[in-house]
Amino acid sequence: LLAVAKRLVALARFHVFVRMESVLRPTITERLAHTDSTKNDNKHFQEVQTLMSCYDRAQRLMRDSEKVLNCASLQSLYPETFRKVCIEGDLSSGITLGGEAGVTVSPLYPFTPYTTQLNHAAIAAKCLLAEYVDKNNIKYEVITDVKDFM
Repeated sequence: LLAVAKRLVALARFHVFVRMESVLRPTITERLAHTDSTKNDNKHFQEVQTLMSCYDRAQRLMRDSEKVLNCASLQSLYPETFRKVCIEGDLSSGITLGGEAGVTVSPLYPFTPYTTQLNHAAIAAKCLLAEYVDKNNIKYEVITDVKDFM
């Protein structure tokens, strides 16, 4: 389960990285084209360093989770979830509040950076949790009434 949590955090960090990069790249390119001072170069360096540290954290978490949770291990450790999510495109065991998946759901490997929608990865993680709970006879109730928790 720790690998699932690390994978979700890594995917979120990759998502943040892509958003930051798409905003930062044109800004830095424009600034560097019109600057003559080293004062601005230091600011640009700090911006790029922040962006790259975001990417590095995501990569580190992804590598850690990949040691335990990869496509092959997902298939062997969570065969039901693999079949439903990756082959059939069925995320229903992870949907608790309704409407969480969005409008399009299809078969997918939900833990790939850049290509996975974060909500699908989170729902797939809940599918894994549901299978883990069932397999290990753990008493666990999913929160369905969010009023007390919001």
